[in-house]
Amino acid sequence: MPREGHVSLEDLNWEFGCSMDEGALHLFTEEENKFRMEFREFVRKEVLPVVDRIDKEKNFDLIHEAVRKMGRTGYIGVSFPKEVGGWGKGLVHQVIIGEELSAASYAVAVTYGASAVLYAMPIVRF
Repeated sequence: MPREGHVSLEDLNWEFGCSMDEGALHLFTEEENKFRMEFREFVRKEVLPVVDRIDKEKNFDLIHEAVRKMGRTGYIGVSFPKEVGGWGKGLVHQVIIGEELSAASYAVAVTYGASAVLYAMPIVRF
């Protein structure tokens, strides 16, 4: 049973996609669930409207623009240390971003993963 303050299954809105089931919601903190819903709203406003064009037109500029918007809002650096301009969050927040992006567009999710995790994170860490 989810703890008080946690997001319920009804809040997740299945038409948009979700990789969690009812038994997993309690594994996330209230802050992590709040972050999920905030980022989901970002995806709904900034990514979802261009998904069809990305897929049909193979429009890489739209993919890059979506990732640039993530950078401007700080989502790219969610797990980067605060000392370098990040949010100082951990892997869970990166996973939430990956899940929510994947529900809308694998192309944007993979581009985020390559940009923020494969390329930028090693530069930040080492």
